[in-house]
Amino acid sequence: MNKRLIPERPGYTLLEIMVVVIIMSILAAIGVPYMWEVVRQREAVRAKPQMIAIADAAIDFNQERNSWPDDLQELVEKGYLMLDQSLNQIWKFEWDQNNMTVIAVNVNPDKPNWYGRVVRYNMVTDRFAGFGVPAEREEFPRGPQ
Repeated sequence: MNKRLIPERPGYTLLEIMVVVIIMSILAAIGVPYMWEVVRQREAVRAKPQMIAIADAAIDFNQERNSWPDDLQELVEKGYLMLDQSLNQIWKFEWDQNNMTVIAVNVNPDKPNWYGRVVRYNMVTDRFAGFGVPAEREEFPRGPQ
């Protein structure tokens, strides 16, 4: 007669549960930073079309008047640009005439960790840089030239 001292119970041992928890922790440690970067990029993507529209309006202004606008208000007042009001609650746009750069500063009160983060679009190099753009590669909005 073979009698076991410990009765058989369905379930997992403590060691098996610990191995699963460790594997899940490793996967989370790998995945969460990647997911966070994707969320940052998505937030910055919302500003990029408006930044390109501002740059295009500044170019139109320059072609017609042989001078660059002093600020965004001048583009709006003269009818070269219509700013997206819903986007203005999240991003504050600026025009830097000296560096030929459109600047977007995050002013979203719902995301205090991102408040004050900056995305730049340089019209000369045709590249984005800053918040939401990976540091190792600046983006070409209209493809490499």
